[in-house]
Amino acid sequence: MKKGFLLIMTLMLASAFAWAGPVIEASVDALNFGEVNLGYSTFKSFRVTGTDLQGNINLAIEGRYASEYEVSPTTITPEKAANGAVVRVTYKPTSTYSGSVNLVLASENAEDLVIPVTADPNRNPTIYGYNNQRYYTASVGETDSSIEVAYFADAEIPHDPNQPVVRAPFDGVDLDLDLVDIDFWGLIGGDYEVSIEGDDCFDAVIVKSSSIVNTCNVRISYTPQESGSHHAKLNVICPNAGVPLIVVYLNGTADFPAGDANGDGLTAINDLTGMIDAMLTESGLRGAPDMNGDHILTITDITGLIDRLLGDE
Repeated sequence: MKKGFLLIMTLMLASAFAWAGPVIEASVDALNFGEVNLGYSTFKSFRVTGTDLQGNINLAIEGRYASEYEVSPTTITPEKAANGAVVRVTYKPTSTYSGSVNLVLASENAEDLVIPVTADPNRNPTIYGYNNQRYYTASVGETDSSIEVAYFADAEIPHDPNQPVVRAPFDGVDLDLDLVDIDFWGLIGGDYEVSIEGDDCFDAVIVKSSSIVNTCNVRISYTPQESGSHHAKLNVICPNAGVPLIVVYLNGTADFPAGDANGDGLTAINDLTGMIDAMLTESGLRGAPDMNGDHILTITDITGLIDRLLGDE
């Protein structure tokens, strides 16, 4: 009797599983992009499987800011789902409010699979408007620099979909943009320009920019060739922005490097011989030859310069 009961229960369970219907499953319960810089695209991938499917799996992004997300592929056949299909969700934030949508996977007679998608889009500008000040300090012949994030006033306005974005090759090589998580068109400058008015010891170059919103990163370098104070004005231009100009006033202070006895902006063997001669003749070299900051030329300064020249520092 007991064996018969177990057999009946086994058959009932097998029948229930046989009629369980189509099922969609994913390797993740949710997608979290974490902190994302506004204007730069990123993506996440996961695997989707399906059993006993009666039709294709259709994938769609739903939510107020669904246009800032993209899912690929948008359709998965039952055959591909049976073996597991890789799905990629790409996020291109243009708004700091676009951090929450749902990815919905649906198939005939199957329960919809809803995957919450979250992100923390942010903008961290360091220069904007017309009155930015930056200060740099470097020894003659050396460089002080900073990376500044430029934000133009209408960065919330997305690109006009009726105006195609033309993407140029990067260093002469055509790129498969589906394989990277950043906007390579931005890396080669886009529509952004920089110019400097003033002392020529300042330099600026765009190292990263976005074609999604009006923002770019600028490296500013200060490399003085003579001691003293230096000043210049940096203009960062984005013709597509409502307020197309950012102005940065650059200020630099330069001194001769420690150990530079002859004032040529370098430390070399002739500075060492100059320091030794000064000690032997008690000529009293002061200033740059002072390596340890005690304002006196001693054997300690000479050994310090020897260590530098030998590469110990």
